Amino acid sequence: MKFLINSGLLLAHLLLVVPPSFGASHAVEEYQLKAALILNFARFTSWPEDTFTDATAPLHLCVLGDNVLQKTFDSLSKKRIAKHPVVVTVANPLKEPASCHAIFVTGQDREQLPRMFAAIAGKPVLTIGEMSGFNDTGGMIKLFNVDGRLKFQVNIKNTQDAGIKLSSRLLKLAHSIERREAGP
Repeated sequence: MKFLINSGLLLAHLLLVVPPSFGASHAVEEYQLKAALILNFARFTSWPEDTFTDATAPLHLCVLGDNVLQKTFDSLSKKRIAKHPVVVTVANPLKEPASCHAIFVTGQDREQLPRMFAAIAGKPVLTIGEMSGFNDTGGMIKLFNVDGRLKFQVNIKNTQDAGIKLSSRLLKLAHSIERREAGP
C-alpha cells in the first residue's frame, strides 16, 4: 500500500509542471517526463489474470516512434511493475502490436493508428498517445499540454472494451474521463 501512495504522489508531482518546449533539449526533457508518467500509468493498471504467463513475466512497453525516443525510454527497462520487469521496444512501425502490454504513440504517427488499433482490438493493451483525437479513434489515455502543464484524458469505454482496469487513484488525477465509444 505504501508503494501505491508514493507512486500516486510521484504521479501527481509529475503532472504539475512540464517545461515549455524551446528546443531539442526541452523536447527530450518532456519525453523523459512522459516516460515516467507512462510507467506510472502502467503501475496503476490492472490487466486480466491470463495476460501474463506468470507473476514474473516481463511487461512489454512498446513505443511507436523514431529511434530518438530510444534513449528516453531505455531507462524504463531497469524498472519493475510489481514483479514484472519492464521491457521497452521502440519501433516505427510496430511489427507485432498485440505482443505489447502498453503502447505509447508519439504525435507524428497518426497514420499508423488504424493498423495498430485493428491488430490489438479486444486485446488487453493499454494505449497512450499524444495527438488530438487519439481517444476518439480507439486510444485509452491521451496526454496533452495546457499552459506548461501535462494533463491526461481517459476514455474509460476503450479500457473496458480491452478488459483493462485503471485504478480509481489514477482516474482521480485525470483532466477528464470520456465514457463514449471510439469512432471509426
